[in-house]
Amino acid sequence: MKRLTPLVLADGQQAVREVRRRAAEWGLAPERIGMIGFSAGGMVTESVALQHDADTGPDFAAVIYGAGEGGPPVPADAPPAVCALRR
Repeated sequence: MKRLTPLVLADGQQAVREVRRRAAEWGLAPERIGMIGFSAGGMVTESVALQHDADTGPDFAAVIYGAGEGGPPVPADAPPAVCALRR
C-alpha cells in the first residue's frame, strides 16, 4: 500500500485541480469545491485534505469509513472535515 500512496494523493489532487479549473464551465463556485470519500475513497479524501497546495486543497472534506492509517499531522490550513468511522 505504501507504494500506492503517492499515486492516490496525486490522483485526488488532480481531481480537485481539474474541477476547480472547469468550475465556471460546469456552473460551480471554484471556492466551494470539496471531496467526499467512502472506504478507499476516504483514504484519497483524507490524503488530499491533509497534503495539498493552494490549487489542490478542497474547501471541505468528508471521510466516510476511511482507512484511518494515521496519516500526516493536520496542517493549520486543513479544510473543515467530517469523519465517520465504523465501530
